[in-house]
Amino acid sequence: TSSLCVRRATYWDPEMQADDPAKKGICSNFLCDTKAGDDVKMTGPVGKVMLLPEEDPNTDYIMVATGTGIAPYRGFVRRLFAEDTQA
Repeated sequence: TSSLCVRRATYWDPEMQADDPAKKGICSNFLCDTKAGDDVKMTGPVGKVMLLPEEDPNTDYIMVATGTGIAPYRGFVRRLFAEDTQA
């Protein structure tokens, strides 16, 4: 069982004076359209939190959230600085 907090992603097009259906958030809308108790299959990486280079602890990271949101990066940065753990 998992609990999620999701906001529907919509994009207002001022020229159309309406939500632009071409920019409809796929995952957020799918999740917002589910009902409590619906089965949703979730998968993800196994064994590591984030797969990043571990050879050099001084490695610089560039994180780009192109439609995924920044939540994974916020969690990673929190672990990197708040916990005694390797990347």
